[in-house]
Amino acid sequence: MTGILGGMVGSLTRLPTGQQLFTSTGTWTAPAGVNFVSVVAVGGGGGGSAHTSGITGAGSGGGLGWKNNIPVVPGITYNVVVGARGLSDTNIATTNNATAGGQSYFISPSLVAGNGGGAGVYGSSAVYNSVGGTYVGDGGGNGGRGGTTIWSPNNSYSTRSSRVCNFKV
Repeated sequence: MTGILGGMVGSLTRLPTGQQLFTSTGTWTAPAGVNFVSVVAVGGGGGGSAHTSGITGAGSGGGLGWKNNIPVVPGITYNVVVGARGLSDTNIATTNNATAGGQSYFISPSLVAGNGGGAGVYGSSAVYNSVGGTYVGDGGGNGGRGGTTIWSPNNSYSTRSSRVCNFKV
């Protein structure tokens, strides 16, 4: 049996037999005959910053961690935590009120986890990129860094994206 966690999930209409998808925090009870599970945990992405002038940053991607052959006991209930997405700035006159994404994990954050992506940051003199979420487990990948948008007085914008990811097999 494989459990899949995710802070942000596209439309899935049908999972392969033996898999379960969690889109919110809850519990999972090991069914009879299941002694080991494999889990993929994806942290929530960070929220983006906003402001009327200067440099604004996009939130970064959540990390993805996976772990195979986690021992479980049939009939025992285990915690499943799904990290929420970060919230974007809600007022362009207020700087830096975006939030980071939440951590997703199975049983314990030290067993297998996808950590949340960083929040976008507003700045006036440098490029601010939020840091991608990290991971815990047998392998996984860090979330990509957030991009930036630079505003100039003539109402033009320049966008820079950062596509830095790290994946371990």
